[in-house]
Amino acid sequence: MIKKSSIWALFFIFLYVLPSVSMANEEDRHHRHGKHDNNHLIVKLLGHSEAYVPDWDVPNAESDVVCQDIDLVDLKSNEVIGAATDCFSSIEPDSVGGGAGFIGTSFLYFPEGTIVSQGKFTARPVLQETTSITGVPITAITGAAAEGNTIIWGSGKYENAKGNVRVSGMVNDTEYAFMPGDPIYFDCIFDIQLFD
Repeated sequence: MIKKSSIWALFFIFLYVLPSVSMANEEDRHHRHGKHDNNHLIVKLLGHSEAYVPDWDVPNAESDVVCQDIDLVDLKSNEVIGAATDCFSSIEPDSVGGGAGFIGTSFLYFPEGTIVSQGKFTARPVLQETTSITGVPITAITGAAAEGNTIIWGSGKYENAKGNVRVSGMVNDTEYAFMPGDPIYFDCIFDIQLFD
């Protein structure tokens, strides 16, 4: 005869434990692919790169275009999940603060498709000693945010996608002046909220 306490124990396992394990596994699977849910992606551009002038047209770029190729990294695992190309145009140096404003066009190449976002960026020198988690000295903080849709193109799974992309970044631009061949280090987080 099965004891009543054993029945209650089995009931507890099926009601609480197994669903929790299933949800944890699903959340871990999403994080490994740089996503929290189907409409929310959080990734970063990470590593060293050099500027170059592209031999292809960057959408809405009017002048002074330079691009950098960089790894696309899962924020949680730090594993490379794709590639990215970050392009700067309409560059306006700030002679007072030492930073710059520019249009940033980011090509994010996920395994399942591409997202291209565009925004108005500001970069300003750090005021405190700052170092990335990998030990690289950071010389400037950069970012962009806006209301509404900031995705200008997509392919694959993201064809015709609309959404909002917020960028919060750190760079080492000690030898960077928006010129071809200039080296730069990226550690920039992209928070992508796709619209339904």
